[in-house]
Amino acid sequence: MTRPNRNRHILVALDDTESSRRAAVFVDRFFAGIDTRVDVLSVAESPLVDAPAAGPGGMLGGATGSAEVLRQISDATRAAAERIASDANLDADVALVAEGDPVDAITRVAAERDVDLVVVGSSHKGLWQRLISGSVSRGAVDESPAPVLVVR
Repeated sequence: MTRPNRNRHILVALDDTESSRRAAVFVDRFFAGIDTRVDVLSVAESPLVDAPAAGPGGMLGGATGSAEVLRQISDATRAAAERIASDANLDADVALVAEGDPVDAITRVAAERDVDLVVVGSSHKGLWQRLISGSVSRGAVDESPAPVLVVR
């Protein structure tokens, strides 16, 4: 059975780290000249969503203030992903922002966008660091609905 000829769809998870830059450069170089769609995703971990109100208007100045702060975080996160992709000469079709746990966000977006491949960078954490804070690349490998390529 042959697969229909269609664009390959790649999701590149980016944050403001060197490993993300390497992942973006890898995708640009490895898939150059191949008909692919590339989405870049950056995740804003937003502890502000569950922040309790503190006095009149809440800690962030009420719902309008909270929404504005969250929008600014989202805009800054998207701009950072676009900058990293641009610096790597990665021609991204879409820059996405998701909120919450990075592994959950990557797997959710990969499923929603029906991607063929997820690309993440490896942060080279040691055993103790992985035990304490976990590993986004390991979590993505374990939970993604699509194959995951980890770039070192």
